[in-house]
Amino acid sequence: MKKYSYCLIIIVLFFYGCGKNNSELWNEAVEFQKNNKTDEALKSYQELVDEFPDSYEAPKATFEIAKIYHSKGMKSDKSALKKAMEYYKTVYERYPSSSEAPKALFMTGFIQSNDLVNYEAARETYQLFIQKYPTHEMRESAQKELDNMGLSPEEILRKNIEAKK
Repeated sequence: MKKYSYCLIIIVLFFYGCGKNNSELWNEAVEFQKNNKTDEALKSYQELVDEFPDSYEAPKATFEIAKIYHSKGMKSDKSALKKAMEYYKTVYERYPSSSEAPKALFMTGFIQSNDLVNYEAARETYQLFIQKYPTHEMRESAQKELDNMGLSPEEILRKNIEAKK
């Protein structure tokens, strides 16, 4: 019985030791992404987030997952856009002090406004961005998004010409 217990412990430790750490998963995902293997990159990023949710790489990996879904959604895939927003939301809610949090909040508003044409939700998101990050470098962009929301490119151009007069 003792031999069986020792063997079991050794087997468990062996398999536990075979797993990848957060840095290895990050590097693997980045490499997959560089080689346009987005499904593999998604899998590695997701494994990193699931296995190491409190690691330094977790907010970055979550942000990258959102970016991948956003790029898929730009091909008229509304479900991918909604997944992108879910992951962006996870970044700014779960990792509010990360450098990715402001970008994730901004991108949520961007998708709501420009991809899903949900101006009410976008307005709330951009206002939240301005409130939470009043000195962030993207604050001016958030304000411009608010000021020009729903306008056609021609209307925005006309508005800018009028403002310069």
